[in-house]
Order: sequence, then structure tokens, then C-alpha cells
Amino acid sequence: MEFDSPACAGGDPGEPWMRIGWTWKRMAGFAAGLVVGGLTLPVWGYDINVLILKNFKENRTVLDLKNSGVLYDRGVKQLAQSRLLRTVRVLILDSKEIGDEGITALARSEYVGNLEELNLFNNHIGVEGVRSLSQSEPLKNLKILNLWGNQIGPQGAGALAGSPHLTRLVALDLTGNGIGPEGARALAQSPGLNQLKVLRLGKNGIGDAGLAALAQSPHLTHLETLVLYENDLGPRGLEALGESPHLTRLKELNLAKNRMADAGVEALAGSTNLQRLEILDLQWNAISPQGAAALSDSAHLSSLRILKMWGNPIGEKGARRIAESPHLKNVTNTIYPGDFSP
Repeated sequence: MEFDSPACAGGDPGEPWMRIGWTWKRMAGFAAGLVVGGLTLPVWGYDINVLILKNFKENRTVLDLKNSGVLYDRGVKQLAQSRLLRTVRVLILDSKEIGDEGITALARSEYVGNLEELNLFNNHIGVEGVRSLSQSEPLKNLKILNLWGNQIGPQGAGALAGSPHLTRLVALDLTGNGIGPEGARALAQSPGLNQLKVLRLGKNGIGDAGLAALAQSPHLTHLETLVLYENDLGPRGLEALGESPHLTRLKELNLAKNRMADAGVEALAGSTNLQRLEILDLQWNAISPQGAAALSDSAHLSSLRILKMWGNPIGEKGARRIAESPHLKNVTNTIYPGDFSP
């Protein structure tokens, strides 16, 4: 038996790491894991089907491995070869230390044809891995793809945008992948993404140019949720968003931690294209009482139920304007007046 590193080991303080107290769990005659310090770590060499059977849910249609220890590429390769995947519609592989090699094996598996949701949050998937996903004919039924916290960059976004197979996606999460304005433009230009209802692009540095490309896209007309926090967005990008005739179905818009300031708020408040918004997150955007007044006076935002303003120096006057606005009477959350530091 091998460990990947001494960090895998437990044991008494001061004892050499090789001297470990360990016990085997057994299921159906197979070793299911190595228990070290209260944690079950995967042990390679046993049948991967044991792990699958242990974590099946919903009549074997959901396979949630997020609490089953790390898999690494070699574990995902074994997973890809299991016939038990044939019934799986939702596959959750959060934080499994998966790289391009492992995800390529999964994308080429003959047993993933029924997958509708694939969650790959917080792994190490780069451009080559995303290309494999994009070129995977077996994944043609995928509707939800979560790649939050990987390393796909603008080229990876371009690969997804150009996929001939991922055309049924309704939700795509690329948070924290560094796709930049180039990646945003690629997504905006993709007719294959025209079924998207949810697009999450937080922490990607798309800037005003990237937002303008999204706003001008005729392929994103079904979007209902757009998440763009921490993207260095300013008034110019918000003007493009407010003027967009394509994003009129938006119900949730997250613009937290940008630099929109009062001018950006005024662009949103004056837009007749965002009247379906129900949730608007404007936290940490240097919005003053002037911006608060623009929101309170907007007859176009009357559908709002949640308005998040934390971290903006709108003052007591600005908070009161919003709270007493006849247009924002459906807002249920508390509006705070102070200037807070993150």
C-alpha cells in the first residue's frame, strides 16, 4: 500500500509518519477506504464500484462523491470505466483533485450518456480538459455544467462556446476561471449556448468590454440569472447592460464588488429592459445617496424582492429613500446605511 505523501498519514504526535494506526472498511468483500485520523481516504486497487454503490442516491440517478475523499486522475479513470454510471443523471465531483487527464477519460466514457448535470467545482481542469468535455458526444444530454474554480482561461471558454455537443446547456458556471473579456466574447458569440437560463461568471475579469459583448449577444435571450461579481465592471459596462434588448428576461443580477458607482446605478435604474428583475445585488460598489435616490425613483424596478446594498455609503437618507420608495415596496430585506469595509 502506498500513500501519496506523508500528509495523508495520521498517527500519534511525534511518531514517524510510517507508523500509522489504520483500519479497513469492507463492503461486499472489497476494501472501501483507509480510515486515518477520522477521515476516510480513497485507497486505489479496490473496485471503484464499491465507492459508487456506497454513494448512490435517488434510485441510482445521483452519484455524489464530494465527501468521499480525493480521487485524482487515476480514480476518475476507474470511475469512467464503470458500467454503473449508465443510470447516473447527476454526477458531483467537487474538490477531487481532477486534472485534464482524468476529465478526458470521463468525457470519453461510453457510460455517461444519461448525464444531465456535471459538477466539477474546485478541481484543476485546464484548456485540454475542457476541450475534451466540449468534444464529447456522450455528454450531449448535459444540461448543467459547473466548472467553478478551475483553470480554463479564455481558450477554455472558447472551446465550450464552440462545442457541437453541449447545445442543451441551461446552466453554466465558470466562476473564477480567468476567462477575461476574450472568453466572455466567445461565449456571447456562441449560438450553441442559446438555451442558457443561468450564467455565472463571477471573478473572471471580463471588464466592461466583456459585459458589453454579453449584453449585445442575440444568443443569450433566455438568460434569467446572470452573476458577474468581481469583474471590474464600471459605468460603461452597466450602460451596455441597461441598453440591451436581449437580456429582458433577467430575474436575478449579481454585480457585487465592482466599480459601478452612481453612474452605473443610474444606467440600471433608467433601463426599461430590466423590469423583470427580482433579485439585484449591488454590494460594495461605492454607491452614494445619489445612487440610492436613482434606485428609489425608478418605476422600472418595481418587481424587485431582494435588493442587496451592503457596503455602500448611502447613509441614513439613502436607506430611508429606498425603504420608503413606492416603486420598491416589494423589497423584503433590510437596507443598511453605513460605509462598511469588506
